[in-house]
Amino acid sequence: MPDASPALRFSNVGKTFPLYETPGQRALDAFGFYRLLPRALRPRFPSFDALADISFSVSKGERVGIIGRNGAGKTSLLKLVTDNFKPSRGTIERNGTVHSLMQTGIGFSNEMTGRENIHAALAYNRLPESEMLRVVDEIIDFCELGDHLDQPLKTYSLGMGSRLQFAVATAVDPDILIIDEILGAGDVYFTHKSAARMKGFVERGATMLIVSHSMQQILEFCDRVIWLDRGRLVMDGPALEVIDAYEVYLERLSRLGISSEDPQSRFEPPATSDEMKTRLGDGRDVYRWPGKKGVKIDSLSLENALGPTDKFRPGESLKVGLSIVAEEGGDYICRYVITLWTAAGRRVGRIENDIDRFALAAGERRSIRFETPAQVLTRGRYFVSFSVYDVDKHGSAAGQEARYDVLAHALDFEVVPPGGDDDFLIRHPCRSLSFDPHDIKVQEAP
Repeated sequence: MPDASPALRFSNVGKTFPLYETPGQRALDAFGFYRLLPRALRPRFPSFDALADISFSVSKGERVGIIGRNGAGKTSLLKLVTDNFKPSRGTIERNGTVHSLMQTGIGFSNEMTGRENIHAALAYNRLPESEMLRVVDEIIDFCELGDHLDQPLKTYSLGMGSRLQFAVATAVDPDILIIDEILGAGDVYFTHKSAARMKGFVERGATMLIVSHSMQQILEFCDRVIWLDRGRLVMDGPALEVIDAYEVYLERLSRLGISSEDPQSRFEPPATSDEMKTRLGDGRDVYRWPGKKGVKIDSLSLENALGPTDKFRPGESLKVGLSIVAEEGGDYICRYVITLWTAAGRRVGRIENDIDRFALAAGERRSIRFETPAQVLTRGRYFVSFSVYDVDKHGSAAGQEARYDVLAHALDFEVVPPGGDDDFLIRHPCRSLSFDPHDIKVQEAP
């Protein structure tokens, strides 16, 4: 558990970069030439605010994700934490040692062997000589390169190089660990091994700041998320809530034809997460992705054999219900998709029907119920997302524009085993085999 004392505190921090017209101007300013001139003769360069009035604190042991589009200010913020940049205004308080995994491969040479690169990189990072031998042995054991360690780095495959660089970068055990998009080093096996190494830092109480475009990685490692956009702090809160709001924002950009990679987009992000939420007819607040006009989900339900619940035991049937309401009258051909996610953002189940054909008048509702066969899920918390798609007359989805509605992580439930640690995960493929005008039941596929 994080303790109350802050490991890191930003107070009204801003970082402004001058925009030089030529490299010569940058060099003259870097060497202080302009400061020798009288104030009236100093050139005035246009400037860019990479960060503007950022304030937050991180407690010791917290795991905080930093998300945002390219150009949002994420890397600038991390470089301020590591003292690579000085703030233009505001103050930064750090308590403890800081180590950055923002750039693997620093201090590596293609002409040197893997073993030589290990020593050179550790020396570059100023590792004390007293710790060098222990750390070198640990790196060699972790990267599992065998005889390749004594071959030049230029002979390594991309995956082998990633293994070595990641092992060296994570050899130091700091109080505050900064990670920027490097958790995918090597193959699938090594990716899992890297993730386990990161969890080891957490278990030892290290404070972590992680930047990643992978929302699954953020959910897996972080309890809290800070969302930046164009240098300002948009949202700071529980990981899933902030990520849901961020993904809805990106979908809105997409529907407007605005690239999420364009940091100059003038579509403003929300001031609060509530601005990204929609209230359903049953009073539930959800994160709704934009979709085409037609039908929208209006209520949700989750039951076992005894009735509404948010707790299930292995072997129980899962009954998931939704109702849709027509925004305009007409004939509809729909496919309903229900997706189960772990709290770490991994999809573990997908339930969908065949094709539902019906007619609704404007404002009229239709109820659908999915009933799965006995599901056995490992203990833990799960989230349920709902989608409604328009399907053309040939029975195939017409693409992104065919989506009527998506509610991300709209319900959650917990699996509570009857006892013991021998619970496990089974993924059941399901599909609809029969329809009733107001009650669709999903059974196990043959």
